[in-house]
Amino acid sequence: MRKRVLQILLAVLLLALTVVPFFAYGLTEEESGTVSLYQEGNYDTNEGDYRSATLTDPYAEAENYVYTQLLAGSDDIFVGQYYDVPHEIVSQFYTNVINDHPDLFFVTSSYNSNYYTVKKTIAHIIPTYALTGNEIDVARSVFEAGVSDALSQVDDSMNDVQKALVLHDYLCDISTYPDIGDYIPETDSYTKDRDIYHSAYGVFYDGNVVCAGYSLAYSYLLNQVGVPCRYVSSSTMSHAWNRVMIDGEWYNVDVTWDDIDFQMRKLLHGSSAHQFFMRSDTYFMSDMGHAHVDGVAYQAEEATDTSYDTYFWDDVLSKICVINGDYYYIDMPADKRGILTKRTADGIETTIGNQFYTPSSNVSSPYSDFTNPIYVYDDETGELIRIDYETKKTYMVLLLAKLDYLDGRFYLAYDKKIYSMTFDGVQNKICEIENYPLGLGIIRNNLVYQIYSNPLNPEVYTLDKLEYYNNYLTQSKGSNYNNYPDINNDGVINAKDYLYITRG
Repeated sequence: MRKRVLQILLAVLLLALTVVPFFAYGLTEEESGTVSLYQEGNYDTNEGDYRSATLTDPYAEAENYVYTQLLAGSDDIFVGQYYDVPHEIVSQFYTNVINDHPDLFFVTSSYNSNYYTVKKTIAHIIPTYALTGNEIDVARSVFEAGVSDALSQVDDSMNDVQKALVLHDYLCDISTYPDIGDYIPETDSYTKDRDIYHSAYGVFYDGNVVCAGYSLAYSYLLNQVGVPCRYVSSSTMSHAWNRVMIDGEWYNVDVTWDDIDFQMRKLLHGSSAHQFFMRSDTYFMSDMGHAHVDGVAYQAEEATDTSYDTYFWDDVLSKICVINGDYYYIDMPADKRGILTKRTADGIETTIGNQFYTPSSNVSSPYSDFTNPIYVYDDETGELIRIDYETKKTYMVLLLAKLDYLDGRFYLAYDKKIYSMTFDGVQNKICEIENYPLGLGIIRNNLVYQIYSNPLNPEVYTLDKLEYYNNYLTQSKGSNYNNYPDINNDGVINAKDYLYITRG
Protein backbone atom coordinates (compact mmCIF):
# COMPACT_ATOMS: atom_id res chain seq x y z
CA MET A 1 0.00 0.00 0.00
CA ARG A 2 2.78 2.44 0.98
CA LYS A 3 4.60 1.60 -2.25
CA ARG A 4 1.45 2.36 -4.24
CA VAL A 5 1.07 5.74 -2.53
CA LEU A 6 4.67 6.61 -3.25
CA GLN A 7 4.17 5.72 -6.91
CA ILE A 8 1.11 7.98 -7.11
CA LEU A 9 2.96 10.85 -5.41
CA LEU A 10 5.90 10.44 -7.76
CA ALA A 11 3.57 10.49 -10.76
CA VAL A 12 1.89 13.67 -9.49
CA LEU A 13 5.29 15.29 -8.94
CA LEU A 14 6.46 14.39 -12.43
CA LEU A 15 3.23 15.74 -13.88
CA ALA A 16 3.70 18.98 -11.96
CA LEU A 17 7.29 19.33 -13.17
CA THR A 18 6.02 18.85 -16.71
CA VAL A 19 2.97 21.10 -16.53
CA VAL A 20 4.58 24.06 -14.71
CA PRO A 21 7.35 24.59 -17.31
CA PHE A 22 4.75 24.16 -20.04
CA PHE A 23 2.57 26.96 -18.68
CA ALA A 24 5.60 29.07 -17.74
CA TYR A 25 7.52 28.56 -20.95
CA GLY A 26 5.32 26.73 -23.45
CA LEU A 27 2.73 29.42 -24.15
CA THR A 28 4.04 32.41 -26.06
CA GLU A 29 2.75 35.67 -27.47
CA GLU A 30 4.13 37.11 -30.70
CA GLU A 31 4.99 40.76 -31.33
CA SER A 32 7.00 42.83 -33.79
CA GLY A 33 8.74 46.16 -33.68
CA THR A 34 11.24 48.59 -35.12
CA VAL A 35 14.23 49.79 -33.13
CA SER A 36 16.25 53.01 -33.33
CA LEU A 37 19.60 52.38 -35.00
CA TYR A 38 22.43 54.86 -35.41
CA GLN A 39 23.47 53.13 -38.64
CA GLU A 40 20.08 54.01 -40.12
CA GLY A 41 20.34 57.69 -39.32
CA ASN A 42 18.62 57.80 -35.93
CA TYR A 43 20.14 60.25 -33.45
CA ASP A 44 17.88 59.46 -30.48
CA THR A 45 19.76 57.31 -28.01
CA ASN A 46 17.58 54.58 -26.51
CA GLU A 47 18.92 54.64 -22.96
CA GLY A 48 17.04 51.67 -21.54
CA ASP A 49 15.94 51.60 -17.90
CA TYR A 50 18.18 48.66 -17.13
CA ARG A 51 21.29 50.62 -18.09
CA SER A 52 20.71 54.25 -17.19
CA ALA A 53 20.84 53.88 -13.40
CA THR A 54 24.11 52.00 -13.11
CA LEU A 55 27.29 51.22 -14.98
CA THR A 56 26.68 47.52 -14.47
CA ASP A 57 24.55 45.76 -17.06
CA PRO A 58 22.43 42.91 -15.65
CA TYR A 59 21.81 41.51 -19.11
CA ALA A 60 25.37 41.73 -20.45
CA GLU A 61 25.64 37.97 -21.01
CA ALA A 62 22.30 37.85 -22.81
CA GLU A 63 23.31 40.80 -25.00
CA ASN A 64 26.58 39.11 -25.91
CA TYR A 65 24.71 35.91 -26.79
CA VAL A 66 22.35 37.80 -29.12
CA TYR A 67 25.33 39.66 -30.60
CA THR A 68 27.17 36.43 -31.46
CA GLN A 69 23.99 34.98 -32.97
CA LEU A 70 23.48 38.07 -35.14
CA LEU A 71 27.11 38.01 -36.18
CA ALA A 72 26.58 34.42 -37.32
CA GLY A 73 23.47 35.43 -39.29
CA SER A 74 21.03 33.39 -37.19
CA ASP A 75 17.41 33.60 -38.41
CA ASP A 76 15.92 32.69 -35.03
CA ILE A 77 17.65 33.55 -31.75
CA PHE A 78 16.33 31.41 -28.87
CA VAL A 79 16.98 33.79 -25.96
CA GLY A 80 14.69 31.98 -23.51
CA GLN A 81 16.74 28.81 -23.72
CA TYR A 82 19.45 30.40 -21.58
CA TYR A 83 18.37 33.82 -20.28
CA ASP A 84 15.42 35.50 -18.56
CA VAL A 85 15.11 38.91 -20.17
CA PRO A 86 11.83 40.82 -19.47
CA HIS A 87 9.87 41.18 -22.67
CA GLU A 88 8.91 44.79 -21.89
CA ILE A 89 12.53 45.85 -22.55
CA VAL A 90 12.91 43.89 -25.79
CA SER A 91 13.07 47.07 -27.90
CA GLN A 92 15.67 48.72 -25.66
CA PHE A 93 17.57 45.45 -25.32
CA TYR A 94 17.73 44.78 -29.07
CA THR A 95 18.49 48.41 -29.91
CA ASN A 96 21.48 48.51 -27.61
CA VAL A 97 22.87 45.19 -28.85
CA ILE A 98 23.08 46.52 -32.41
CA ASN A 99 24.09 50.09 -31.55
CA ASP A 100 26.90 48.80 -29.31
CA HIS A 101 28.35 46.68 -32.12
CA PRO A 102 29.06 48.63 -35.35
CA ASP A 103 30.13 45.37 -37.01
CA LEU A 104 26.41 44.45 -37.11
CA PHE A 105 25.95 46.94 -39.94
CA PHE A 106 23.98 44.33 -41.93
CA VAL A 107 21.18 44.05 -39.32
CA THR A 108 18.11 46.23 -39.92
CA SER A 109 15.84 47.94 -37.43
CA SER A 110 12.89 45.58 -37.96
CA TYR A 111 12.40 42.46 -35.86
CA ASN A 112 9.83 39.94 -34.67
CA SER A 113 9.83 38.34 -31.25
CA ASN A 114 7.74 36.26 -28.91
CA TYR A 115 7.65 35.95 -25.15
CA TYR A 116 6.40 33.54 -22.54
CA THR A 117 2.92 34.64 -21.46
CA VAL A 118 3.30 33.50 -17.86
CA LYS A 119 6.95 34.27 -17.17
CA LYS A 120 6.87 37.47 -19.28
CA THR A 121 10.41 36.93 -20.60
CA ILE A 122 11.72 36.94 -24.17
CA ALA A 123 11.54 33.55 -25.87
CA HIS A 124 12.78 34.23 -29.41
CA ILE A 125 14.05 37.19 -31.43
CA ILE A 126 13.71 36.89 -35.19
CA PRO A 127 15.98 39.51 -36.81
CA THR A 128 15.80 41.04 -40.28
CA TYR A 129 18.96 41.42 -42.35
CA ALA A 130 19.70 43.99 -45.03
CA LEU A 131 21.84 41.49 -46.96
CA THR A 132 21.69 37.81 -47.87
CA GLY A 133 24.04 35.27 -46.33
CA ASN A 134 26.59 35.44 -49.16
CA GLU A 135 26.36 39.24 -49.33
CA ILE A 136 26.96 39.41 -45.59
CA ASP A 137 30.12 37.31 -45.98
CA VAL A 138 31.44 39.58 -48.73
CA ALA A 139 30.61 42.76 -46.81
CA ARG A 140 32.16 41.43 -43.63
CA SER A 141 35.37 40.59 -45.47
CA VAL A 142 35.54 44.20 -46.67
CA PHE A 143 34.82 45.44 -43.16
CA GLU A 144 37.39 43.17 -41.52
CA ALA A 145 40.09 44.04 -44.06
CA GLY A 146 39.48 47.73 -43.43
CA VAL A 147 39.56 47.27 -39.67
CA SER A 148 42.79 45.28 -39.97
CA ASP A 149 44.42 48.06 -41.99
CA ALA A 150 43.25 50.68 -39.48
CA LEU A 151 44.53 48.71 -36.50
CA SER A 152 47.90 48.22 -38.20
CA GLN A 153 48.45 51.96 -37.69
CA VAL A 154 48.85 51.49 -33.91
CA ASP A 155 51.42 49.50 -31.95
CA ASP A 156 52.51 48.74 -28.41
CA SER A 157 54.90 51.72 -28.29
CA MET A 158 51.88 54.05 -28.19
CA ASN A 159 49.98 55.10 -25.08
CA ASP A 160 46.18 55.37 -25.14
CA VAL A 161 46.17 59.05 -26.14
CA GLN A 162 48.46 58.30 -29.07
CA LYS A 163 46.30 55.37 -30.20
CA ALA A 164 43.24 57.61 -30.09
CA LEU A 165 45.12 60.28 -32.07
CA VAL A 166 46.47 57.93 -34.75
CA LEU A 167 43.05 56.36 -35.37
CA HIS A 168 41.44 59.83 -35.38
CA ASP A 169 43.85 61.01 -38.09
CA TYR A 170 43.50 57.73 -40.00
CA LEU A 171 39.72 58.10 -40.26
CA CYS A 172 40.16 61.70 -41.40
CA ASP A 173 42.60 60.44 -44.03
CA ILE A 174 40.43 57.72 -45.59
CA SER A 175 36.93 59.17 -45.13
CA THR A 176 34.95 62.12 -46.37
CA TYR A 177 31.46 63.52 -45.86
CA PRO A 178 29.36 62.69 -48.95
CA ASP A 179 26.92 64.89 -50.81
CA ILE A 180 23.60 63.86 -49.23
CA GLY A 181 21.51 66.20 -51.36
CA ASP A 182 18.82 68.69 -50.44
CA TYR A 183 16.97 68.75 -47.13
CA ILE A 184 13.29 67.70 -47.14
CA PRO A 185 11.58 69.29 -44.10
CA GLU A 186 8.41 67.18 -44.44
CA THR A 187 10.29 63.91 -43.92
CA ASP A 188 13.34 65.30 -42.07
CA SER A 189 15.55 63.60 -44.64
CA TYR A 190 17.88 64.32 -47.57
CA THR A 191 17.40 63.48 -51.22
CA LYS A 192 20.69 61.58 -51.64
CA ASP A 193 21.11 60.10 -48.17
CA ARG A 194 21.82 56.37 -47.83
CA ASP A 195 21.93 54.03 -44.82
CA ILE A 196 25.50 53.02 -45.61
CA TYR A 197 26.61 56.62 -44.99
CA HIS A 198 25.56 56.18 -41.35
CA SER A 199 27.43 52.91 -40.77
CA ALA A 200 30.96 51.98 -39.81
CA TYR A 201 30.93 49.75 -42.89
CA GLY A 202 30.70 52.87 -45.08
CA VAL A 203 34.16 53.95 -43.88
CA PHE A 204 35.79 50.75 -45.11
CA TYR A 205 33.59 50.30 -48.18
CA ASP A 206 34.31 53.56 -49.99
CA GLY A 207 35.01 56.16 -47.28
CA ASN A 208 31.74 58.06 -47.72
CA VAL A 209 30.14 58.55 -44.30
CA VAL A 210 28.26 61.14 -42.29
CA CYS A 211 28.89 61.81 -38.60
CA ALA A 212 27.24 58.56 -37.46
CA GLY A 213 29.61 56.54 -39.68
CA TYR A 214 32.69 58.37 -38.43
CA SER A 215 31.60 57.94 -34.81
CA LEU A 216 30.61 54.28 -35.05
CA ALA A 217 33.89 53.39 -36.79
CA TYR A 218 35.91 55.34 -34.21
CA SER A 219 34.20 53.69 -31.25
CA TYR A 220 34.65 50.25 -32.79
CA LEU A 221 38.36 50.75 -33.52
CA LEU A 222 39.22 52.21 -30.13
CA ASN A 223 37.37 49.49 -28.28
CA GLN A 224 39.33 46.94 -30.32
CA VAL A 225 42.61 48.34 -28.93
CA GLY A 226 41.33 48.48 -25.36
CA VAL A 227 40.49 52.18 -25.19
CA PRO A 228 36.90 52.67 -23.94
CA CYS A 229 34.92 54.76 -26.40
CA ARG A 230 31.24 55.73 -26.46
CA TYR A 231 28.95 56.93 -29.22
CA VAL A 232 27.29 60.27 -28.37
CA SER A 233 24.36 61.67 -30.33
CA SER A 234 22.33 64.87 -30.31
CA SER A 235 18.87 64.90 -31.88
CA THR A 236 18.90 68.70 -31.48
CA MET A 237 21.97 68.98 -33.71
CA SER A 238 21.28 65.86 -35.82
CA HIS A 239 24.90 65.09 -35.07
CA ALA A 240 27.07 62.44 -33.45
CA TRP A 241 30.53 62.30 -31.88
CA ASN A 242 32.40 60.23 -29.26
CA ARG A 243 33.56 60.16 -25.68
CA VAL A 244 36.89 58.45 -25.04
CA MET A 245 38.27 57.29 -21.69
CA ILE A 246 41.96 57.96 -21.04
CA ASP A 247 43.46 57.18 -17.62
CA GLY A 248 40.04 57.09 -16.01
CA GLU A 249 38.83 60.41 -17.48
CA TRP A 250 36.35 60.94 -20.31
CA TYR A 251 37.04 63.33 -23.21
CA ASN A 252 35.03 64.42 -26.27
CA VAL A 253 36.24 63.71 -29.80
CA ASP A 254 34.46 64.81 -32.98
CA VAL A 255 36.25 63.13 -35.88
CA THR A 256 33.74 64.47 -38.43
CA TRP A 257 34.38 68.13 -37.70
CA ASP A 258 38.14 67.53 -37.52
CA ASP A 259 38.16 66.09 -41.04
CA ILE A 260 39.11 69.22 -42.92
CA ASP A 261 37.49 68.12 -46.17
CA PHE A 262 34.08 67.20 -44.72
CA GLN A 263 32.37 70.39 -45.93
CA MET A 264 33.78 69.98 -49.45
CA ARG A 265 32.44 66.42 -49.89
CA LYS A 266 35.77 65.49 -51.50
CA LEU A 267 38.43 63.22 -50.03
CA LEU A 268 41.70 64.97 -49.23
CA HIS A 269 44.47 62.75 -47.92
CA GLY A 270 46.38 63.88 -44.85
CA SER A 271 43.99 66.70 -43.97
CA SER A 272 43.35 66.50 -40.23
CA ALA A 273 42.54 69.26 -37.81
CA HIS A 274 42.56 68.64 -34.04
CA GLN A 275 40.20 71.33 -32.75
CA PHE A 276 37.71 68.73 -31.51
CA PHE A 277 40.12 66.11 -30.17
CA MET A 278 40.25 65.23 -26.45
CA ARG A 279 38.13 68.13 -25.19
CA SER A 280 36.08 68.64 -22.03
CA ASP A 281 32.32 69.20 -21.96
CA THR A 282 33.00 72.83 -21.06
CA TYR A 283 35.07 73.30 -24.22
CA PHE A 284 32.62 71.41 -26.42
CA MET A 285 29.66 73.49 -25.24
CA SER A 286 31.50 76.78 -25.77
CA ASP A 287 31.80 78.81 -28.97
CA MET A 288 35.28 77.32 -29.46
CA GLY A 289 33.67 73.89 -29.57
CA HIS A 290 30.88 75.14 -31.84
CA ALA A 291 28.46 74.47 -28.99
CA HIS A 292 27.91 70.72 -29.08
CA VAL A 293 24.59 70.60 -27.29
CA ASP A 294 22.26 67.94 -25.88
CA GLY A 295 24.71 65.09 -26.37
CA VAL A 296 23.35 61.82 -24.99
CA ALA A 297 24.90 58.42 -24.41
CA TYR A 298 23.20 55.49 -22.73
CA GLN A 299 25.71 55.82 -19.91
CA ALA A 300 25.84 59.48 -18.97
CA GLU A 301 29.56 59.95 -18.35
CA GLU A 302 30.75 63.54 -18.00
CA ALA A 303 33.95 64.87 -19.53
CA THR A 304 35.13 67.20 -16.78
CA ASP A 305 38.92 67.05 -17.19
CA THR A 306 40.34 70.08 -19.04
CA SER A 307 43.94 68.86 -19.38
CA TYR A 308 43.75 68.77 -23.18
CA ASP A 309 41.56 71.83 -23.76
CA THR A 310 44.77 73.69 -24.58
CA TYR A 311 47.43 71.45 -26.06
CA PHE A 312 50.16 71.34 -28.68
CA TRP A 313 47.89 69.91 -31.39
CA ASP A 314 45.41 72.82 -31.20
CA ASP A 315 46.70 74.47 -34.37
CA VAL A 316 48.21 71.43 -36.10
CA LEU A 317 46.56 71.06 -39.52
CA SER A 318 48.79 68.24 -40.70
CA LYS A 319 48.66 64.57 -39.96
CA ILE A 320 50.44 63.78 -36.68
CA CYS A 321 52.65 60.70 -37.02
CA VAL A 322 53.42 58.70 -33.87
CA ILE A 323 56.62 56.69 -34.11
CA ASN A 324 58.25 54.84 -31.20
CA GLY A 325 56.12 56.81 -28.76
CA ASP A 326 57.06 60.26 -30.17
CA TYR A 327 54.89 62.73 -32.10
CA TYR A 328 55.98 64.19 -35.47
CA TYR A 329 54.04 66.99 -37.15
CA ILE A 330 54.33 70.21 -39.15
CA ASP A 331 54.67 73.13 -36.77
CA MET A 332 54.17 76.67 -38.08
CA PRO A 333 56.21 79.03 -35.88
CA ALA A 334 56.15 81.85 -38.45
CA ASP A 335 53.75 83.13 -41.11
CA LYS A 336 53.80 80.75 -44.09
CA ARG A 337 56.87 78.97 -42.69
CA GLY A 338 56.73 75.50 -41.20
CA ILE A 339 59.13 72.90 -39.86
CA LEU A 340 58.99 69.21 -39.08
CA THR A 341 58.84 68.93 -35.30
CA LYS A 342 59.36 66.03 -32.91
CA ARG A 343 57.65 65.99 -29.52
CA THR A 344 58.32 63.30 -26.95
CA ALA A 345 55.52 61.88 -24.80
CA ASP A 346 56.76 64.01 -21.88
CA GLY A 347 56.59 67.24 -23.93
CA ILE A 348 60.20 67.86 -25.07
CA GLU A 349 60.19 69.40 -28.56
CA THR A 350 62.98 69.46 -31.14
CA THR A 351 62.94 70.46 -34.81
CA ILE A 352 64.16 68.36 -37.73
CA GLY A 353 65.66 69.90 -40.86
CA ASN A 354 65.00 73.44 -42.02
CA GLN A 355 61.92 75.64 -42.27
CA PHE A 356 59.93 75.44 -45.48
CA TYR A 357 57.16 77.32 -47.26
CA THR A 358 53.68 76.45 -45.87
CA PRO A 359 50.95 78.48 -47.56
CA SER A 360 47.29 77.90 -46.76
CA SER A 361 44.00 78.53 -48.51
CA ASN A 362 40.47 79.24 -47.25
CA VAL A 363 38.07 77.14 -49.31
CA SER A 364 34.38 77.99 -48.95
CA SER A 365 31.86 75.21 -48.62
CA PRO A 366 29.74 74.90 -51.79
CA TYR A 367 26.87 73.46 -49.76
CA SER A 368 23.97 75.33 -48.20
CA ASP A 369 22.05 72.61 -46.41
CA PHE A 370 21.20 72.04 -42.76
CA THR A 371 23.83 69.38 -42.15
CA ASN A 372 25.97 70.01 -39.07
CA PRO A 373 24.79 73.52 -38.18
CA ILE A 374 27.00 75.66 -35.96
CA TYR A 375 25.69 76.82 -32.59
CA VAL A 376 26.93 79.94 -30.79
CA TYR A 377 25.86 81.69 -27.60
CA ASP A 378 24.38 85.20 -27.73
CA ASP A 379 26.64 87.42 -25.60
CA GLU A 380 23.73 89.47 -24.23
CA THR A 381 21.00 86.88 -23.64
CA GLY A 382 23.14 83.78 -23.18
CA GLU A 383 20.75 81.89 -25.45
CA LEU A 384 21.89 79.38 -28.01
CA ILE A 385 21.68 80.52 -31.64
CA ARG A 386 21.70 78.10 -34.56
CA ILE A 387 23.64 79.31 -37.60
CA ASP A 388 22.95 77.32 -40.76
CA TYR A 389 24.93 77.37 -43.97
CA GLU A 390 22.14 79.33 -45.62
CA THR A 391 22.77 82.29 -43.32
CA LYS A 392 26.51 82.01 -42.79
CA LYS A 393 29.03 80.87 -45.37
CA THR A 394 31.61 78.56 -43.84
CA TYR A 395 35.07 77.60 -45.02
CA MET A 396 37.91 75.26 -44.23
CA VAL A 397 41.53 76.26 -43.87
CA LEU A 398 43.60 74.02 -46.13
CA LEU A 399 47.30 73.79 -45.33
CA LEU A 400 49.17 73.42 -48.62
CA ALA A 401 52.00 71.45 -47.02
CA LYS A 402 51.56 67.80 -46.11
CA LEU A 403 53.30 65.12 -44.04
CA ASP A 404 53.27 61.33 -43.97
CA TYR A 405 55.55 58.45 -43.01
CA LEU A 406 56.42 55.23 -44.84
CA ASP A 407 59.23 52.67 -44.74
CA GLY A 408 61.39 54.44 -42.17
CA ARG A 409 61.30 57.97 -43.55
CA PHE A 410 59.08 61.03 -43.64
CA TYR A 411 57.57 62.46 -46.78
CA LEU A 412 56.96 66.19 -47.00
CA ALA A 413 55.00 67.86 -49.78
CA TYR A 414 55.33 71.63 -50.13
CA ASP A 415 56.17 74.34 -52.65
CA LYS A 416 55.16 72.14 -55.64
CA LYS A 417 57.61 69.37 -54.66
CA ILE A 418 57.70 66.14 -52.69
CA TYR A 419 60.70 65.38 -50.48
CA SER A 420 61.86 62.48 -48.35
CA MET A 421 63.48 63.20 -44.99
CA THR A 422 65.31 60.95 -42.57
CA PHE A 423 65.02 61.20 -38.78
CA ASP A 424 68.27 63.20 -38.65
CA GLY A 425 66.98 65.79 -41.13
CA VAL A 426 68.66 64.65 -44.37
CA GLN A 427 66.28 65.76 -47.11
CA ASN A 428 66.13 64.82 -50.80
CA LYS A 429 63.73 65.89 -53.49
CA ILE A 430 61.69 63.03 -54.92
CA CYS A 431 59.81 64.84 -57.66
CA GLU A 432 58.16 68.07 -58.68
CA ILE A 433 54.37 68.34 -58.95
CA GLU A 434 52.19 70.63 -61.02
CA ASN A 435 50.82 72.76 -58.20
CA TYR A 436 50.76 73.11 -54.42
CA PRO A 437 49.94 69.88 -52.58
CA LEU A 438 46.33 69.48 -51.51
CA GLY A 439 46.71 65.96 -50.14
CA LEU A 440 49.37 63.38 -49.28
CA GLY A 441 48.76 59.87 -48.00
CA ILE A 442 49.55 56.16 -48.12
CA ILE A 443 47.36 53.73 -50.08
CA ARG A 444 48.36 50.05 -50.22
CA ASN A 445 51.92 50.94 -49.31
CA ASN A 446 52.17 53.52 -52.09
CA LEU A 447 52.58 57.26 -51.64
CA VAL A 448 49.74 59.21 -53.25
CA TYR A 449 49.24 62.94 -53.60
CA GLN A 450 46.69 65.51 -54.75
CA ILE A 451 47.36 68.96 -56.15
CA TYR A 452 45.60 72.29 -55.80
CA SER A 453 44.57 72.67 -59.47
CA ASN A 454 40.91 72.16 -58.52
CA PRO A 455 40.15 71.87 -54.78
CA LEU A 456 36.56 70.80 -55.47
CA ASN A 457 37.61 67.97 -57.77
CA PRO A 458 40.96 66.71 -56.45
CA GLU A 459 42.44 63.86 -58.48
CA VAL A 460 44.67 61.28 -56.78
CA TYR A 461 48.12 60.64 -58.23
CA THR A 462 50.40 57.78 -57.23
CA LEU A 463 54.08 58.58 -56.90
CA ASP A 464 56.03 57.26 -59.89
CA LYS A 465 58.69 55.22 -58.09
CA LEU A 466 60.83 54.84 -61.20
CA GLU A 467 60.92 58.61 -61.59
CA TYR A 468 61.77 58.79 -57.90
CA TYR A 469 64.79 56.49 -58.39
CA ASN A 470 65.99 58.16 -61.57
CA ASN A 471 65.65 61.58 -59.96
CA TYR A 472 67.71 60.36 -57.02
CA LEU A 473 70.45 59.02 -59.30
CA THR A 474 70.87 62.43 -60.98
CA GLN A 475 71.73 63.97 -57.61
CA SER A 476 75.21 62.36 -57.48
CA LYS A 477 74.55 60.39 -54.33
CA GLY A 478 76.71 57.50 -55.53
CA SER A 479 75.72 54.09 -54.21
CA ASN A 480 73.94 55.46 -51.13
CA TYR A 481 70.47 53.94 -51.27
CA ASN A 482 69.25 55.30 -47.94
CA ASN A 483 66.52 57.36 -49.56
CA TYR A 484 64.99 54.48 -51.48
CA PRO A 485 61.77 52.90 -50.19
CA ASP A 486 61.93 49.16 -49.49
CA ILE A 487 60.04 48.36 -52.70
CA ASN A 488 60.41 44.58 -52.54
CA ASN A 489 59.64 44.49 -48.81
CA ASP A 490 62.64 42.32 -47.92
CA GLY A 491 63.56 44.48 -44.93
CA VAL A 492 66.69 45.84 -46.63
CA ILE A 493 67.00 49.02 -48.71
CA ASN A 494 69.53 48.41 -51.49
CA ALA A 495 70.05 48.08 -55.25
CA LYS A 496 67.57 45.17 -55.39
CA ASP A 497 64.77 47.68 -54.85
CA TYR A 498 65.87 49.61 -57.93
CA LEU A 499 65.93 46.41 -60.01
CA TYR A 500 62.52 45.44 -58.64
CA ILE A 501 60.85 48.63 -59.82
CA THR A 502 62.68 48.85 -63.18
CA ARG A 503 61.80 45.27 -64.05
CA GLY A 504 58.18 45.80 -63.04
